[in-house]
Amino acid sequence: MLSDDEVTVIENLSKCLEPIVLGSEMICRRFLDNPQSLKNDMGGDLFCIPSKTVMINLAIKISGRLFPIIENIAKEIGGGSKVNNSVNINQASESMAARLEKFVKKKKPQAVEQFVSLRQKPQAVEQFVSLRQKPQAVEQFVSLRQKPQAVEQFVSLRQKPQAVELFVSLRQKPQAVELGATDKQNEKVQHMNKMKNATDGQNEKITSAETNLRSKSLQDCCMSYGKRKCYSESGITKETFELFRNKQSSVESISIGSSLSEKSISVESCSSEENTFVGRLKKSNSKLSKKILNNIEALSLKINTLGDSNGLTGFLLCRRGALYRKIGYLSDSYEDLNRAEKLEPRLLDIYWQRHLLFLVQGDAEKALNDLYQVTLCNKNHTYAHWSRALIYKDQGKILQAISSLNQAILSNSFIANLYSERAELHEQNNDLIMALDDYKKAHNLLPNDFSAMLKVAVCHFNLRLWVTALSYFTELLNLNPKYYQAYFYRARVNIKLNHFENALSDLSICLHLSPNHYEAFYYRGFILQKNSRKQAIKDLSVSLLINSNKENINAFIQRGIVYTILKKFQQALVDLKCALVLNSEYPLVHFNLGLIDINYNNNAPLALKRFSFALLQDPTYIQALICRAETFILLNNIDAAIIDYTRAIHLNPLSKSFKIARGYLLLKKQQYDQAIFHIKQCAMINFVDKTTYEQVVMEIFFKNFDAANNQLETNLANNHDVKLLSLLGKSKMREKEFLQALETFKSVLFVHYLLGIVKMKLRFNSPIVDFNHCLALNSLFYQAYFGYALYYGSNKQYTKAILSCNKALLIEAQSIAVLIYRGCLKLHIKAYSLAIKDLSEAIKLNSSCYLAFYNRAVCFHAKKFYFAALKDYSIVVLSNCEYSQKAFLNRGVVYFEINDFQNALLDFVALLEHTPKDPIVLYNIGLCYHRLGDHKESKRFYTRALEVDSLYWLSLIGRANVLMECNNTEAYKSAQNDYSRALFINPNCLQARLNLARCLQVKNKHMKAWYLFSRALEIDPNCICALEGRALVSLQLNNRFEALCDLNNAIKLKKSPELLTNRGVVNMVSRDNVNAMYDYKMAIQLNQSFETAYFNAANICFLNHQFSQALLYYDNVIKCNQKDEVAFISRGVCKIVLNRNEEALHDINQAISINPYLSYAYYNRGMFFELIGKLKESESDYSKALELQPGDALIYKRRSVVRGKLGESVSSVKDFHEALILQTSKK
Repeated sequence: MLSDDEVTVIENLSKCLEPIVLGSEMICRRFLDNPQSLKNDMGGDLFCIPSKTVMINLAIKISGRLFPIIENIAKEIGGGSKVNNSVNINQASESMAARLEKFVKKKKPQAVEQFVSLRQKPQAVEQFVSLRQKPQAVEQFVSLRQKPQAVEQFVSLRQKPQAVELFVSLRQKPQAVELGATDKQNEKVQHMNKMKNATDGQNEKITSAETNLRSKSLQDCCMSYGKRKCYSESGITKETFELFRNKQSSVESISIGSSLSEKSISVESCSSEENTFVGRLKKSNSKLSKKILNNIEALSLKINTLGDSNGLTGFLLCRRGALYRKIGYLSDSYEDLNRAEKLEPRLLDIYWQRHLLFLVQGDAEKALNDLYQVTLCNKNHTYAHWSRALIYKDQGKILQAISSLNQAILSNSFIANLYSERAELHEQNNDLIMALDDYKKAHNLLPNDFSAMLKVAVCHFNLRLWVTALSYFTELLNLNPKYYQAYFYRARVNIKLNHFENALSDLSICLHLSPNHYEAFYYRGFILQKNSRKQAIKDLSVSLLINSNKENINAFIQRGIVYTILKKFQQALVDLKCALVLNSEYPLVHFNLGLIDINYNNNAPLALKRFSFALLQDPTYIQALICRAETFILLNNIDAAIIDYTRAIHLNPLSKSFKIARGYLLLKKQQYDQAIFHIKQCAMINFVDKTTYEQVVMEIFFKNFDAANNQLETNLANNHDVKLLSLLGKSKMREKEFLQALETFKSVLFVHYLLGIVKMKLRFNSPIVDFNHCLALNSLFYQAYFGYALYYGSNKQYTKAILSCNKALLIEAQSIAVLIYRGCLKLHIKAYSLAIKDLSEAIKLNSSCYLAFYNRAVCFHAKKFYFAALKDYSIVVLSNCEYSQKAFLNRGVVYFEINDFQNALLDFVALLEHTPKDPIVLYNIGLCYHRLGDHKESKRFYTRALEVDSLYWLSLIGRANVLMECNNTEAYKSAQNDYSRALFINPNCLQARLNLARCLQVKNKHMKAWYLFSRALEIDPNCICALEGRALVSLQLNNRFEALCDLNNAIKLKKSPELLTNRGVVNMVSRDNVNAMYDYKMAIQLNQSFETAYFNAANICFLNHQFSQALLYYDNVIKCNQKDEVAFISRGVCKIVLNRNEEALHDINQAISINPYLSYAYYNRGMFFELIGKLKESESDYSKALELQPGDALIYKRRSVVRGKLGESVSSVKDFHEALILQTSKK
């Protein structure tokens, strides 16, 4: 029975066997999807053989089981096994196709059930193993007719298909074909073997020979004469052939066919000596060279066997010529191709292969002639047009190359590389729009191709289509986030769009991915030169370290500009002169040198030369023209300056400043008419776009009073604008019509309003009268109510002021000034939510009103909405308005309140650049350093604040606080002096008094400290810090009752875990453990992470022998603070009591690992080792404890005991004696 696959083969074969034209047409198009299988079926020959034998062999090799059927059909067609070229091939093939179709329709599997035995009919089978089942098993089989004995031992395929796996390969055993070879053939084989064994000594003569195995498009396999790659037949991919299958004629199929039969081999350069090349080829890729040589051997044998009379010889010569070209035998290749042309002049692949040969030899004209022959027969040969375009491109003939690519695209519009090639040519021709169109078409064909999208993005960049380019580069980075060049391009796009923060981010990522990208360093330095000049210098310097050549000349110039801004003129001159060495004709360098000469060196003549040379290089350099004109003015050469300004006006006719400057010079020369002409020109620029008020002012300035009055009266007829009324009155005064001017001013309400404002600022008592006049004239004049609000607000009558603002807003609800003022009034009365509402409404009306943002930030700050406050303060800071410095200060305070001391420090330091002698800023910087633990810097800034203002007592307190943390006697003394000075400056300062009391307490001057705490309580009886401090001093003076009273009073004012814990300590000292435990539990309820309360409660439980309860409290202490070594030691002791020795030892070891300098940790571990009998370890820990704390009598005593137990009596007595001495000295 036939399998499904075999039935499918028969169906396809019946459809693909078409009429054959001698020498050119016959190929099974159905097998083009899998050219390798077709190659195997045809015995390695892809070109069509113009005889019916090939059709028979093709059917036989596809399925050996169909042999009886195909043989009968062949006999009926040809009448025997001999080839008769006179037979009508078309009729025979049609008959065979019809018989096959008939066989398939009837589906007679029984027709092939009986197979011929292999021994009886060896010629029936040439291939045993199915290529689909075991393609790797069979490469090339021995011809059964030549070697029938090679298959004598095989069994039937139906019984044991697995019995046959490998046959003898002709490539491995070339001697297998010696039986049928003539003497001439033997000589050819020997010659090939000699080529294989070429010696390595010939390698020195090789110029260059490289082979590449790859499967790419034709573009990647092209070799131009000189440096280009040659076209490799295998460069044509499967997808390309699928297009050819539908569009090319059978002639073209023949010309392309050889491409499928060969591996991807591209020889970029060849040696003139063939044997040397073979040796090099064997060294670089021995397997590949053997394969090519074996193919040449096989082809040579076939050619010699068939002779020139056979139609297959031309095809075989073409193939051998192509192989000779690949291994560098150019002369042999040329001979074979010419010989093939004589035999088969219509075989297009000959011209194709020969054109490749000419390209290798560098003869482009002959290659073009062969391509002309290909296109003459087949005008739709895509790759011929493409190859011709590449040749024209290398010759510099851009238009001819574009024309050839147009023809290639017309023949096949689905190859993306064609559009990319044409786009590159358009770019060379400066036709960026056409290039962009081609790049887009290539991208549409390959939507996920990274390089195609990159070319589209770069083309948009070159066309300055910034927004579109930004989107493409973003999409590129989504495909490949590590492509640094895309980050670089996107950063440049962001710079053009003024998105500097995004540009900085992209440049930083680019430099992270590519640290040697000098252009990225340059652009980052360029961005940072305004805000962070030191970092800009660093980036520009790194860019120059990487590349200091001519292409990076702008880095020298930009660094010179930054040095100039920083007033480091010598460094700037050095950089600009380096740029001048790189390019002496760069106008920008001469321009910047001229600026330094004229502004800082006061060398006007030299600056004039610099500007003139810059203009010589670029006559349209407007800035150089203006600077040279100003230099001429300094040198009193007014006429030359006027000429330069004239040229500048010619280059930029709409510039007002140039005309005004020229008019001023003409005025100096007393050329009044021309000066007035320039002023009129400036006035008439954009005259139509100006407001009515501006137009009237200009008319009045030029004394066109009639025109001004007419325009004012026309506008005032429809709108009684106060400004226009005032302007009309002024115009009448200019005309000296004072009575009319007086009548005009009387009707102007704004005058009364301004008069009231002036009186209010001068603190007169009657501004209300003027506001009443305004309301008498116009009751809807809301500015008058606003004036009332201003007057009441200045007198702190906030309620009346708010009511007046309400009336104003009823008339004009969108008055931003009234909304802001009402918000500020509500801020004063601490109605923060209402104030925020008014200020937010003002911001909606005008999002650039930074005063509203600032006041709203103050409201958020007061309500402790810190992040909202930070947002508004940041907006004000970025605006760089008049409130930005106050916003810096307040934002720093907010950061300080949320314990973000680093950002607070940055804000205060930034503010210090604007106000270097502000003691408040210096004090805040010192406070930030203090919180960050940098006592040295903190003390320095406190001292600077005192140098600016010696009476600034907060700096004294801050410096004293820093000194108190130094923990030495001299520091305590200095701190006491600073506290005393602060108290002398401000006797009511509680902070100074309390800190001074704590300082005296540390110095054991308890009575003085107690007196100061009491004095603080006289100033403020509700001062909790004073009560707590006096309680601690009373406890130290052993006055427990007073301490308890002070802590009770403090807890009544504010119940906090600290105060409760302190009261628990007093109760514990008073041996009232019940109340002490109660206080500790209350403290724990208020703050469950307050470790001090847990620790003291654990100690009480330990003293009361409640060890399990104590252990729980110690566990909670360690949960709150895992670095508390005292807690670990205490828990270890507790576990020792509970006989949990291993855990106890672990806790003590943990305490030692946290703090290895803790003497009593070693002491406790020594006690533990002593208890469990490890005396040597105990003696070692006691010794370590004495090293850390040498004068401890108890440790000496314990070590004496341990040494006594160890039998070291002398050492034991010595330690005991030392303990007695220390104990006696203490008493």
